Amino acid sequence: MASLYNPLEANKIRLLAFIDDTGTNCTLEKVYLNDAPPYACLSYAWQDGQTLSTPVAQSTIMINGQLKSTRPNLQDALAHLGPIARSNGHRFWVDALCINQDDLVERAEQVKIMKHIYEHAETVMAWIGPANADTELALGVMQAVSNFTHELFNRNTQRTALHLWQAAISRQPFFQNRPKSDVLVGWAEMVQMFKALYWGRTWVQQEITGNNAVFYCGPWSFTWKELHAFNEFHGTYGGLRDMPDKYMLMISGGVNVGSPFFDLHVAEKNRTTSSTSLAKKQKLMALIRELRLTHCSDARDKVFAALPHATDVDQVHAKDLLAVDYSKSVRDTFLNVARYYLEHGDLEILGYVGANCHDHDCRPPRGAEESPLPSWVPDWRIPYRIRPLNTGGRSDRDYPMLYNPLPHSTAQLQVTSSTLQIYALIFDTLRTITLTAGREYVPSQLKIKWGKHMKAWSPNLTSRDVKRILNADAQWSADEVGNARGEVIDWEFLDEPIEKMRPEHRYWRHNMRHVLRSVCRDRRAGRTKGNRIGIFPEAAVPGDVIAAFYGGHALYVIRPEQDRQGIFWMSLQKKD
Repeated sequence: MASLYNPLEANKIRLLAFIDDTGTNCTLEKVYLNDAPPYACLSYAWQDGQTLSTPVAQSTIMINGQLKSTRPNLQDALAHLGPIARSNGHRFWVDALCINQDDLVERAEQVKIMKHIYEHAETVMAWIGPANADTELALGVMQAVSNFTHELFNRNTQRTALHLWQAAISRQPFFQNRPKSDVLVGWAEMVQMFKALYWGRTWVQQEITGNNAVFYCGPWSFTWKELHAFNEFHGTYGGLRDMPDKYMLMISGGVNVGSPFFDLHVAEKNRTTSSTSLAKKQKLMALIRELRLTHCSDARDKVFAALPHATDVDQVHAKDLLAVDYSKSVRDTFLNVARYYLEHGDLEILGYVGANCHDHDCRPPRGAEESPLPSWVPDWRIPYRIRPLNTGGRSDRDYPMLYNPLPHSTAQLQVTSSTLQIYALIFDTLRTITLTAGREYVPSQLKIKWGKHMKAWSPNLTSRDVKRILNADAQWSADEVGNARGEVIDWEFLDEPIEKMRPEHRYWRHNMRHVLRSVCRDRRAGRTKGNRIGIFPEAAVPGDVIAAFYGGHALYVIRPEQDRQGIFWMSLQKKD
């Protein structure tokens, strides 16, 4: 029997053509990407179910007269979406079927052009999963929110109570002849839909963050227009204290079950904006950081999925270190990212190593590597949101640099194999740190909880000093109110009831909260032996030393260990 996969020439791709409306009987043909007939791309979760540990069964489809094994979720997607593509005269591109997954060279070459494959598609068909009895109600809620969001947000009065916005949705055509309880059933089902495994995929940010994506849940579909309206609505009303937990996208401990979707929303806004200033901010390390909470079957894809969108990487000169290469191990792939930045004198990469903690929940799966990563290399598999303090708390821009501990200095380092030698001034030691981590409380609560500790440690510390520490002394906007350095956050404004705010003030407050959460997330307040007060990485412990690296734009926390050369975390101390 002839192989389905003959060698694929450069700049060619394979496309499926459906023979009938079953979606499981098709042919496979090779075409040049630039001359390809109209085609649709499929975006879906390879793994079925809600968790990655779900056992995987196998199904089969017919390609060129040969049976091909597939996962059930892919077969469901083909059965639902294949007839739609066929009726529109579209071929179909599916990574699992159109790429020879057993050929590492072909796989790498296709991944390099995958961004262009999706951009050239007539449409991207995103398969969320099969529908259930309440899916129609969930999509009805989403459409209703999309219909009245613009009108609602231009009113002076605010609908803050659950029963008020429930009544507003009930007046939309879809719900007019239904009981009000259907609104709540639909909303709860929509919350469940945003918990679906699909939204947290690593590759989904590359696949659907364009204007041509249509999302399918069984026979029902929606677009980014509905998702943007829902995001705007949820940003205003979704976190209200009087809304029952099951209708919120928040669960206990401040963990946002909808965060994969909201991360996608930010990525889509960034990638479709016409502002050239935003494109310049797409640093590879920041893009990989945004993928830390996503899941993929191959950890190397955390890097490879980010590479096409990075604007700070010279793909020609960096090909030896950063080329898509599935013959390299996860260890070498992550090590090469760190080496690339360090060899260019950029120490910011060290600020992402704070996730390499010893908490069992943060460790990669056992057996994931044949040898451990060097202590100075970020482990991008760890689902951790910490970011360096000299980078943006805003999704669409960077902070101005906070300050340079060693003005006008340049990085002095040597990278050889898996060893980093770096010159620094060690000048203090961590003495005390709070038990309260930044992710556990909203900013106004942190001001109280951390402020009490800080003032107890240093009675001369003023409230203004505490506030400057909490926002890392960085301005959150260059063109909006309250942007004086060190006076970024108006705390009275931050805590003002939402129903008293004008729409533009809600937007400002949202950005202020985002800055504070970005600065304080996964960090703790602490004091050094030199009586310096500041915020430290969550994994820091008393006895860790504080250092200023030549060429760095923040201070670092270092923990010497007997079996490893050192572990680095980026942190900011109160400026002397």
